[in-house]
Amino acid sequence: MPVKFEITPEIAKQEHDFQWAHLKQKYGNVHHGGSMPEEERWRTSKVDHGLAVLQGWNGAGSADILLRSYGIPEDVRIYLIEKYCSEEEIGAEQKPVKRAHKYAEFEDWAQEHAGEQFTTEQLIEQSGFSHATTLKYLNSSLYFTKVKKGLWEARSLPSKDS
Repeated sequence: MPVKFEITPEIAKQEHDFQWAHLKQKYGNVHHGGSMPEEERWRTSKVDHGLAVLQGWNGAGSADILLRSYGIPEDVRIYLIEKYCSEEEIGAEQKPVKRAHKYAEFEDWAQEHAGEQFTTEQLIEQSGFSHATTLKYLNSSLYFTKVKKGLWEARSLPSKDS
């Protein structure tokens, strides 16, 4: 799920300042050796770390899984996702998309765009495959006809039910 809004360095700084102001209000002295428990200091640093991870996230995949891969604890992940990301089920495992499913989606798309012409680059972007994989597929597919170098026409095939 994508972020609700772009997390800029300024937003990360505002969150950092908010976290520390809250701790200062709660504990008074927030410096090492003060009355603030080390766990609170550690959690606040994890919020900063999690925001840095989300700044570089492009919205693909699960924010929860991404944050987990960087060692962000569950309570911080929940906080960041609820505050900065669109709705997402915390802890939801997303199954990887199978190649066969991607091919089927690409073929359905080709049927919907039958008669239209596309460049190789447009088809690479649409398919989600690498350049080499897309070219190999296009050269053997019944769903696309080569018009000329770098230009392909989508075709509609009769349904299997007919």
